[in-house]
Parts: sequence; structure tokens; C-alpha cells
Amino acid sequence: MPSSSPSSSLDSLDSGIDAAKLEAANRYVRWNLLFLVTILAFLLFPIWMPLVPYINQATNVVIIIIIGLFQFIWLIATFCAIRRTLAINNRAKLKTTKAQDVESADTMANNHSTIRHIVAMTLYKEPMSVLQTTLDSLVQQKDARSRLSVIIGMESRTPDKEAKRDEVYAKYESKFLRLIVTFHPSGIAGEISGKCSNMNYACRRGLQILRQDVDYNYEKHEHIFTNCDCDAVFDPEYMLELETEYSKLDVADRHSSIWQSIIIYKRDSMPFFVDITGILQIRIRPLNLISINGPTSGANYADEIREWALQVRRWTIGAGEVFHYFIVKTYRMPGFCLSMSWATRFFIYYGLVLCASAIFSVGSPIIVQLMNMVAAEHDRLFISDSLFSTICFILLGTQYAFLLIVTVLVRWNLPVPGDTNNNRNKGLQGVTRGLLHWVLMLPTILAYSLVELYSFFELAFRGKDVCKHDAASKNNLVLVEGAGNS
Repeated sequence: MPSSSPSSSLDSLDSGIDAAKLEAANRYVRWNLLFLVTILAFLLFPIWMPLVPYINQATNVVIIIIIGLFQFIWLIATFCAIRRTLAINNRAKLKTTKAQDVESADTMANNHSTIRHIVAMTLYKEPMSVLQTTLDSLVQQKDARSRLSVIIGMESRTPDKEAKRDEVYAKYESKFLRLIVTFHPSGIAGEISGKCSNMNYACRRGLQILRQDVDYNYEKHEHIFTNCDCDAVFDPEYMLELETEYSKLDVADRHSSIWQSIIIYKRDSMPFFVDITGILQIRIRPLNLISINGPTSGANYADEIREWALQVRRWTIGAGEVFHYFIVKTYRMPGFCLSMSWATRFFIYYGLVLCASAIFSVGSPIIVQLMNMVAAEHDRLFISDSLFSTICFILLGTQYAFLLIVTVLVRWNLPVPGDTNNNRNKGLQGVTRGLLHWVLMLPTILAYSLVELYSFFELAFRGKDVCKHDAASKNNLVLVEGAGNS
């Protein structure tokens, strides 16, 4: 999924910590344990509270308050989704009647002539056709030949890497300002093999090449850096929209901001759990346009489930390690308050919203009722058991109301590029499919949360040994042809 951040002319990618020092770091006592401890603290409330004298009187109140807080987060997310959908639709409408806007956009682009774009992606065993679809969408960007550079990081273990590199150079080198292909060496001491280490090497090596290129004149320009998967399809105006949002901020905010377009999974056919996961994507500083990503793929339904669960596991373990290294390196980052703000939101999203909220909201009302049957008789504070059950059902209804709004927005109101001839969501069949997916949303989110919880346990007990990245399967991925055109 594409996300973009500004890269200053200074050495924004520092040399980091020596790999040998990372190898010597504690492999088990790590900051990601905070995820598991906090999650367990939430999940164990319904078990121990009914058994503790005096405290058990407040059990129903505490459970309702916690579930209510989770629902409040969903309410905020729903309002944000509505606001963002309106912005995207307004932008899409302007594209059809903006003769004068085109002229102003060209003027703005000329004013941004000092801005250049760098897009980085990695390739391991993904089909070349998937990579070519992404590169074709980048070729469509305005001034791609004069202001857009692409870095592709391949692994030294990538099959037929030289042939793939030569194929990419032959077809695309003349279409971008610079095209750089790197080979990430394997077996580096202390390094965790996977996409992150490959991307890290590709970015450092690519920026080193650009800085040493006299004709490129790196220091003269401002740079906006975008990293993405090799199966991302960009809106033709992605870079132009990114520059527009970039120019709205003052210099200080420009270099502490990350933008992300709305991500839509796009396939001819897709299991409900993959579709639902795609709808519930995180947004950072959203761009008012859509990028299309290919989800994982399997040869059959069982493979689809396996690949989906493995992807959730990858995301979770990656989030835990990102959080650990972020905390470790916080003292080296500018703006301590900004860093802590980001860490708090990151922790709440991955630890509480994605993992604990669904399990707690669905499981705690049931567990509390069961525990009350074996607990000593006690009074209830403010909320009786019957009222507790009623409130829990009401909160379940509000959860489904929020999910219904998101379903309607994403499935029937977002102007997806290349979707003009797709009748998948139209007619009785499309409405029926959409409503079925809506009903299955909460079970899917619950399954997602259970996989996350298992992954946090695995990370806690296996430590750094589990921190390796097995590439997601893309062999059966079929992106709709022409999806990058709008």
C-alpha cells in the first residue's frame, strides 16, 4: 500500500545501529511485550472482576464503559470515513468539469518544479506482470520522465533476478527520471531477512546513487518519498495531489507528515474475509484519491484462508517489532512529544482497536454472565444484569450500524478507478453480496483479532526468532486490466 513522506536534502536516512549490536540485543524482553500485557489486562477483566468482593459490584459498569469507549472509536472512524468519501467524490466530480482547474493545476505544477518524487518498492517472488502493472500506473503520472525516480529492491535470492532487472530496464528506464534496481545481499549478520531489510537496503543504496549523481543534483530539490508494495496501482493524479497537499503545509509540518491514499482491494473475485479486511484499512493523513492494491491470493478457498491468516500474522508481528524499535530509537528522533503521540496512537490502533476490541466486545458480556453464576452473591452498582444484557445488545447494534455505513460508502459510493464497467456491486446480486458481507463483518473482525492475539503470544514466547518475513503469495493475483485509468 502506498504511503508518502517528505525527504529533506539532509541525510534523512541515517546509518542506523550496527547489525551486530542489534543481534546482541535482548531477544525476548522487548517493548512489544507491552502489547500483550495490556491486551491481557483488558481481556481478563470479565474473569477476575466478578470474583473479587466489593469490586465485583462495579463489573457491569466497567464492562459497559470499556465497550462504550471502543464504540466511540468506531463512531469517530465512521465520521472520518464519511468525510473522506465526500472529499473523494467532490474531487471526482471536479475532474469532469475542470477545464480551468487543469490550467491552474499546470500552473501549480510549474511552481512545484523544485519538487521531485522518489518511489520505492520491493520484489521477491511476485510475478513480473504484477510489478509491470504498478510501473505502468507510475508512467501515467504527470512529468514522470522529468521528476519521478523509481527504486526497486530485489533480493539476491530472487529467482532470475538479472533477467528481471534487464527486463525492467529495457521497458521502463526511459520513462522515468531515474530507475534504480538493487540486489539486497543475504546472510548479513544480525539482520532479519524480509521486506523491511530489503526496503531499507534499497532506499539507502538508491539515495546514495542519487546523491552521487552530478546530473541529478539531489541537494537542489525537495523530495517526496513514497514506498509501496509492488502490486499497488496509483491514480494517474497521485503525485499531483500529493504535491498539492504538501504545499498546503508549512515547512516544519511538511517534514513530519505522512500521507496515504485510500486503499481498495481490487480483484475479479475475492473471498468475503479479504474484501472486509480491505474495507477496514488504516488511514494516516489521507489523500483524496484511491490506490488499488492486490490482496494475497490462493489457488483455492482453503489457500485463501491460509494466506489471509498469514498476512494478518505478518502485519501483527511487524507492528510489534516496529513499536519496539520505535521506542528504542525515540531519543534520537526530533520532537519527543510528536514521537510519543505517534507511539500512543500506534499502540491503541494495533493493540486495542484491532486486537482487543472485538474479542472484548463480543466475549466479555458472555463471560461476565457465566462468571456471575459461580461467583458469590453480590449487589450490582447502577446496572442490573438484565439492563447489562440490554445495553450490550444495543452496543452490538451500533457496531453493525457503523459497519453498514462503511460498507455502503466503500461498496457503492467510492469512485474506484477503472470500475466503470464492473457490475459486481450492482443489481440485486450486488446488493445481496454487499449485505452478506456486512453481516459477516463482525465475525471476520473477531477472527482477525484472534489471529492477532495468537501472533502477539508467538512474538512474546519466540522473540526475535519469529521476526522473519515470508513473502505473501501473489501468484494467483489478477488485477483488473486498466484499473489504473480513470
